[in-house]
Amino acid sequence: LEYCIVEYAGGTSVSDNGALRMNNAHPFINYCTINNNSASGIYAWNLSSTLKITNSTITNNTSSSHGGGIRCSGGTKIISNNTISNNTATSSSTIYGGGIYCKDGTNTISGNTISNNTVSSSSSYYYGYGGGIFCYGGTNTISSNTITNNTADDDGGGIHSYQATSTISNNTITGNTASDNGGTYAGGGIMCNESTATVSNNTISNNTALG
Repeated sequence: LEYCIVEYAGGTSVSDNGALRMNNAHPFINYCTINNNSASGIYAWNLSSTLKITNSTITNNTSSSHGGGIRCSGGTKIISNNTISNNTATSSSTIYGGGIYCKDGTNTISGNTISNNTVSSSSSYYYGYGGGIFCYGGTNTISSNTITNNTADDDGGGIHSYQATSTISNNTITGNTASDNGGTYAGGGIMCNESTATVSNNTISNNTALG
């Protein structure tokens, strides 16, 4: 899929909802615009090979499940040189990843601009984690991204790594907010929870953690 526009999709309530919806499918997504959808911009699951998402603009998507911009699980994911902005993931339950949600597998997230994404729960009993990026399990390389002005209503305004092995390097992580709703953690810029993490050579500034 190259030089495609995908917009105004996802209004119907279906399982595994996404504007681009892929079950064990691995198209090369390059120079696409995916915006203004009422679901995750890209939702790929049961991956067994390599999914590449490059040079694309993924903006203004609103999901009632994990991953406002991109949600993907399994396999190998390469997400590079994209603009991922103004996406929202919101639910009445616990929810992950305003911009990107990656689960398991091997994940390379590099050279992207990830900004103004939001993850939140409408319930006082549940929370949103990872405003910009949420990585759940797997082996993750997060490098050379600009991650700015993302918001989580709990932990990890910029990046949240959970039960994962993550290398986080050479990123600019600024102006992100984690609200934490009165809990014991937050991590305005980066939150690593039950993870093996290497964090090096990043610029981390002006992030806010509200406990």
